[in-house]
Amino acid sequence: MHSMANHLDLPRADAEALLAIPKAAPEQEWELLSGGKIEKWRLAVGVITQDGEYRKALAVELLCLKSQKPFRECYKFSLFRTEFGTPRRAYQLDTTSLPLCDPGDHDWPHEHVGHDRISLGEGTYPDTFEAALDHFSRRANIVFEGPPQSPFAFHLQRQ
Repeated sequence: MHSMANHLDLPRADAEALLAIPKAAPEQEWELLSGGKIEKWRLAVGVITQDGEYRKALAVELLCLKSQKPFRECYKFSLFRTEFGTPRRAYQLDTTSLPLCDPGDHDWPHEHVGHDRISLGEGTYPDTFEAALDHFSRRANIVFEGPPQSPFAFHLQRQ
């Protein structure tokens, strides 16, 4: 689920400065990466700031994964800043409808702000697409035009 796996993390201070700037993400379609037992969707879009200081350098990637056994949805929502052709992670929310581990484990719902990884408290992590998008939008200071609906809900409507 790491399409930008070779990213580098920004230093925390740079990431925080970037998060402080209000941003907008234009409407964009989901793309199906894989169907079958594990359904995987991706929405990637360039991000705009009011005075355009990061023209073409900012991008958001929303990854949604759904498995049937056990039934769970996973969300990995990221904000990247490209520097010299390399995406650098400023912020990432990594959460799920059903954590299959204990709060101390690496896979427990968490967020990354630059280099720092912050575990989300039990009972406070977002566990639906809408809650995850809301959390991500607030933390990353982004308004999604549209805004995107869960690709799983969207998929049902289209059939």
